[in-house]
Amino acid sequence: VKNRKHHIQQFKEGKIDILIASYIFKRGKNSPFIRTILNLASGDSQETVSQIMGRGERKQEGKKKYNLDDFMDEGKYLKRHSLHRKKYYQQEGFKVVQKKKRITIKN
Repeated sequence: VKNRKHHIQQFKEGKIDILIASYIFKRGKNSPFIRTILNLASGDSQETVSQIMGRGERKQEGKKKYNLDDFMDEGKYLKRHSLHRKKYYQQEGFKVVQKKKRITIKN
């Protein structure tokens, strides 16, 4: 939190290639520079899935696509949540590839 704005600005300017964040980019951030998203947060909210996907869908010059990987959770309830997220991605019209413990969204 101490240097959050500074790090985000460096990320936007391409001075930082990787930014690990929890909910900083979930809502209300226009982040067209994002090219890869790893969703490690699990959860079962279609709204959250839409918000996360929206971060990658922002247009930027030279950007033709983005990658989104979502990881399959283990356990009775968490695995069900993962399958729901997979369904949400499909409902949004994305090609979904599932390999073992990972879901990859192709756009």
